[in-house]
Amino acid sequence: MSKRIARLTDRFQTPVKEDEPTPATQLKPYTLYFASDTRHKLDRAFKDVQHQLYPTDFRRNEFYTALLEIGLQHLDEVAQTIREVVPPKAESGS
Repeated sequence: MSKRIARLTDRFQTPVKEDEPTPATQLKPYTLYFASDTRHKLDRAFKDVQHQLYPTDFRRNEFYTALLEIGLQHLDEVAQTIREVVPPKAESGS
């Protein structure tokens, strides 16, 4: 076996330390569904903030996390917006 192949093989046989969690291992997949116009707004906002903060490099998930964290800090305003946008359900009376 060539030295090159041996080094590649060693790389995959070396045990990975799992004691120290890294930010990437703390991420969990989560699916959200958005209206297409909302998705376009999110994409545009991400690009705008990315341009505004250049040369700072950040990922889309970090941007979405920041938006959600800010939203969690302002739940009263979020609830008010939902009241204004979503019509109340009609009560079913018999």
